[in-house]
Amino acid sequence: MFSAFFKCIFAAAVLVAVVLSGGAAIAAEGEACDLTGTGDGRIILGNNEQEICVPLAVEDALNKCHQAGWGSVAINQLVTFITCQIPIRNFADFRSSEGETGDAGGCGIYVSGAGTVESPCADAFGAELNFPRNDGSDDQRFIYNCPDFTQPDSDYVSGGAQKCAAKNEKGVCAGLFGGDAESVGEEEVCSDIDANDTFCIVGAPEAFPCKGLFRHVLQCNFEYSRPALNPFFCGARCGEDRVAKGANCPCAEEGYEEVNGVCELAPQ
Repeated sequence: MFSAFFKCIFAAAVLVAVVLSGGAAIAAEGEACDLTGTGDGRIILGNNEQEICVPLAVEDALNKCHQAGWGSVAINQLVTFITCQIPIRNFADFRSSEGETGDAGGCGIYVSGAGTVESPCADAFGAELNFPRNDGSDDQRFIYNCPDFTQPDSDYVSGGAQKCAAKNEKGVCAGLFGGDAESVGEEEVCSDIDANDTFCIVGAPEAFPCKGLFRHVLQCNFEYSRPALNPFFCGARCGEDRVAKGANCPCAEEGYEEVNGVCELAPQ
């Protein structure tokens, strides 16, 4: 989500900002402008149709945003602040708030000066900013800030919220779910990530693949705060001081351990 500083900038600028049809349009076919004394900028139109000189990469990012069917906001007040109005979800915020927050109205493309781009587009869509097409529905939600060993699901096409999918299956098995990843012959087998002790084969494209099982356990753990019961169902919700991890509900706070069913500070 955007910081309070940039939220204040946005709120003040909304009084004068014009969210143009299709986004902040490129003025005069992207006329060159003198950005740093070398003439390496391009003109875009921002609030009140003011001309804003931005780096070539920013103009290119805006073009990609618009070509995919999304609008944008370009604000020139205190700092230049440009977003692509593509709905994204910060997975870390979504999980920590138990699904109450985490959605943002766009991703950041550019902030002038020393400002930091928050909810950055590149984290959600890669350095090349491969924005997905706007399908005209209100259900599309794209994701960034996925847990360790995972990334935004590249198989997502359209409709509903994009999920996080395994990037490193062995890491997901042991590091994210606390399962056992061990070699059995020439195969790497993952087990002990649900209460049924279901196993899957790491990297397998067809026979007992981990991909589907991991999707299910990710959903149980991270969206519902529940351990995985089996490949189809989640278990009971973890308690307030617990976090779902694979088939278990360990203590949520670092440095705590379970003693007689209660989370207590581990001895130093």
